[in-house]
Amino acid sequence: MEARKFKKNILFLIIGLVLGVSTASQATPVVERVEIFFRRVFWFTGASNDRQGSTDNHETPYVLNPPTPENVNRFVFNTEAHILRVVSFGAAILEDPHFIEEFPQYRTLRKKFDKVIQALLEHDAAKIRMEPEFLHRYHLPSGEEAVQVHLAKYFKINAQTLPTPQRSQFYSVIDTLNSADHEHMSDVLKDLGFNQNERELFDQFEEAIDKTDAYLGRRNELGKPNAQPPSLWIFNDPKDERPKNEKLEVMPIMEYIESQTVIYQEATHFLSADEYIIHRLELSDRPFKAIQRKVRIRKSLSARCSLLFN
Repeated sequence: MEARKFKKNILFLIIGLVLGVSTASQATPVVERVEIFFRRVFWFTGASNDRQGSTDNHETPYVLNPPTPENVNRFVFNTEAHILRVVSFGAAILEDPHFIEEFPQYRTLRKKFDKVIQALLEHDAAKIRMEPEFLHRYHLPSGEEAVQVHLAKYFKINAQTLPTPQRSQFYSVIDTLNSADHEHMSDVLKDLGFNQNERELFDQFEEAIDKTDAYLGRRNELGKPNAQPPSLWIFNDPKDERPKNEKLEVMPIMEYIESQTVIYQEATHFLSADEYIIHRLELSDRPFKAIQRKVRIRKSLSARCSLLFN
């Protein structure tokens, strides 16, 4: 029995080696490719149950954050910083000629650059928008039951350390939020005139940019070197119920974008929430809206980056 298990793991090791090396983009640094190889072997053999954002087994017991206005604002500001990194990184990738050479189907989005930027600015909108009209349209609660209030309680807490009732409540809020964001982005893309093919391309692009920022940002800002790259996260996340063939379909763009660490650093300067909050207070009472208006046209991207990152 042990011999059979050993042979099975050797087979999975070979499969992992093939997938870890041959499917990784040639632009991926060697160290990154080796890391992906070993993580993929663990996934095939069932030796790893890590999730994006998880840490080790010695994590301290959870303590929920009090839902004070300060903590709610902290969560919102952190999300705004994330959105700005997503916009900057997405713009840089879409303008990179190597990306278009690797994925020529994205030429159609490159021709709609300004509209793609407008759509990316609506990323995670349900996490930060509290206008009554928006909440009513997407069936979101307000006041003490607002998603921002609930998520502020769990901000920077590993959901896997929560007792079952609290973890279920957390995932329920996330499901409500994701549903609202999905519906809102669908409305945005429709208003911007994206056809069905362009919507599907944008969805894949946004997901890869979003998960890469979470991956690289978590490694940099939170000091979690074991955070999973997106191409693995989509397979290990138990809440991602897409069929395996759909996940495999997005693997190439996931692997390519997660490998573009130099472009990411140059585009975002690893903008942290703390850095963003300082600039936010310097700008105006509603700086994020002002920033959104400024970056709706391509030529202002460099000016906005200079304002926030230098």
